[in-house]
Formats: sequence, C-alpha cells, structure tokens
Amino acid sequence: MNPALHISSSLWKHCRFLLAALICIGQCAMVASCVTGSSASSTSNTVLAGPVTIERAMALNKEVLVLHGQQRFEEALAKALEALPLWEELRPPVHEDVAQALINVGMLYKDLEQYEECIQPLERALEIRRKLRGPLDPEVVLHEETLIYPYLMIGDVEHGLEYFRAAFNGWYRTLEPNSGDAADKFIGLGDFAIGMYMDHVDDHAILEEAVVPLQMGLDIRNDLLGPGNDKTIRALHALGYVLYVTGEFQAAADLFNQYLPPMADALGSDHGQVGATLNKLALCYLDLRDPERCLDATQRSLPIMESFYGPDHEKVIRSLNLMAEAYMALGEHERALPLLERALSICRRLHADDYWEMQMLRELVAQCESAINSPALAGQSVTGSGSGSPASGGETGGASVRSRSGAALLMDLGKDKEE
Repeated sequence: MNPALHISSSLWKHCRFLLAALICIGQCAMVASCVTGSSASSTSNTVLAGPVTIERAMALNKEVLVLHGQQRFEEALAKALEALPLWEELRPPVHEDVAQALINVGMLYKDLEQYEECIQPLERALEIRRKLRGPLDPEVVLHEETLIYPYLMIGDVEHGLEYFRAAFNGWYRTLEPNSGDAADKFIGLGDFAIGMYMDHVDDHAILEEAVVPLQMGLDIRNDLLGPGNDKTIRALHALGYVLYVTGEFQAAADLFNQYLPPMADALGSDHGQVGATLNKLALCYLDLRDPERCLDATQRSLPIMESFYGPDHEKVIRSLNLMAEAYMALGEHERALPLLERALSICRRLHADDYWEMQMLRELVAQCESAINSPALAGQSVTGSGSGSPASGGETGGASVRSRSGAALLMDLGKDKEE
C-alpha cells in the first residue's frame, strides 16, 4: 500500500480518548452508587465486599486513568487487570461497571497493539451492554464499531465485516433519517474502510462493504449541503475511489458525470474541485479503454488546474500525465511526449530525484520516445488495460507503467479527499 494514501476516519478519532471517558463515566456512577445507595449495587454485594474493596477498585480505576493519560499503557493495563476481578466480585455479571472494567482492559490491549488479546474483553463488554441497554443503544453501536479494527488487524476480515455491517445497520436504525449525523456516521464508516484497505487489508471485500454507506451519506450531504459543499465533494471522491479500485470503472465514471454539472454550477466551472473531478473521470475513461473521452476530460481539466493552482502545481502534473496517456493510447506519441516532459520538469522542481512519481514519468517518457523511434512498437504503449486497478492485470508491454500511473492518480483521489 502507498503510505501517502492514508485517509483518517472519524470512526477512530475518539479511540485515544475513549478509555479515559469510560473510566470517568464509571467513576461518576460508582460514586453515586456509594453515596446514594443506588440500586446499581445490591445490598448483598456491598456488604460482601465492604467499602475498602470498593475504594480499592475505584483507586485502581483512577490509576488507570492517570497512566493512560501519560501513555504508560503497560502499567495502565496491569492496573486494569487488577481492577477487573474486583468489579466482577463487587457487581453481578451483567452490570455496567463490569462492562466498563472489561472495556478498560480491551482498549489498553488495543493501545498496545495486542489485537488478539483485546477482542475477548471487548466482546464480553458488548454482550453485557446489549443485555443492559438493548441492541440499538448508541453506545452499543459505537462498541460494535470498536470491534471492527482489531479483527481486521489480525486478518479476520469475515468477523471484522460482521461488526462493520452491525454498526452500519445500528446507525441506520437509530439515527434520524437524512440527518447530518446519519451522513457523518455513514461516511465515517466508508472512510474507515478506505483507510483500512489502503494501510492494512489487501481485500476488496472491505471496500465493497463501504459502497452503500458512502452512497447514502453522499445523497444526504448533497440534499442538505448541496453539490458544491466540501463535505459533499469529499464523500463523492471517496465513493468514486471505492468504485474505481474495485474495478467498477463505468459506475465511477457515471458518478462523476452526475455530479460535475451541479458542482460546476455551485462553484464555478473554473474551480479546482471541478478540475480534480474531471481528472478522476479521465482516469475512469482510460481504464474503460475510451481514450477519446479521457482526452476530452483532460483538455477541460488542464486549463482549470493551471489557472486555479498555478502552472507548476502537483495537480497540473496529474492533468498532463492523463492527457499524455490518452494520446499514447491513441497512438499519437509525438503529442504525448512534450506533455510528459513538462510534467517531469514540474516534478523535478517539487520532488527529490528518487521520488516514485519521477521514476514513473521517466518510464513513460522512455516508452513514448521508444514508440516514436520504433513505430512498430507503438502498439505496445500504454493502453486502457485496466492495470491501474489493483484487481486487474496488464496485457501490454506498458502495463507496469500504466499501473504506476493509475497509482499516481489514485493517490490524487486520496489527497483530494483530505484537502
């Protein structure tokens, strides 16, 4: 996976603070129970344990909180493991305090990247919470989200996707339909799936699960915010990325074509986001083996990128690259070569000599020059072989270069999402 393709997800932004929040909530509940004699703690349990044991368990929780805040995770885990059996003795098996003690242990294992060890306590806590709160309580749904990550990190994609579906169905059933909160949750799940695919999970199944939540989130954002809003555009690019990477080039092209006119109306036809979306459309057409439409899209995108970002911007390289590949696919290498040389010149000013894109552009230039000097080899130049998709194989002598060129524009898809 290309490390530049990292996309952060709102799904995991809360994780660093989740443990501290849960401990604080647990302490408040415990203090209230001890002071008021709440039914949360049965009389028999209180008599059995005595106030010293409760005080010890609470003191351990406070130590866990402090150590976690200092990122001393191993020491915090030792205290959490010491506290857990105390709460299991103090409370009945199905009790929020037991669930929180299990979460403390599970989340600390996660912080230590011991994913196999974190699953069992988190699943025990989830079962307790389901019984106490019901399957559609927001905290239960959030807990289901929490279990997606460790399962995917140990390579158990099947169980990870089960929790992904459970979380999506939970948010779909609990949140107000067509609300901004619903859109944020759906797109957050989609972004998480993209990030996991890019960084950890080499399996299209995780992206395929993201299509429905991303489409629903995009539709909601478009209705609420309009096609020119940054959040709508980011959702559009995320869904387009998923469709492209899974080989659904026509579906991705249809999506970009659907949104381009209203986006241009909202932002202006010379806006950088319009140019970026045209480049994504061009990439889809190249992999659909339709270089004429690819060329048309890039001829529209290049002047936008030059005007909006400046003539020597990274995004201008994308337009030049795609336009050159369209000409090469049409056999017009003489027209492609100056475009590639200009792209290479910009790249030299922006990046070190060993930058991956420099190497890719050099190979494209060499291939183009070879085709010009040896017309008999021109048919082996870059064609829309679909090799830009990780799922596809190359068919021609230029397939490896085409694959890297596709990767360059896939990175652009990811970058535009974050900007």
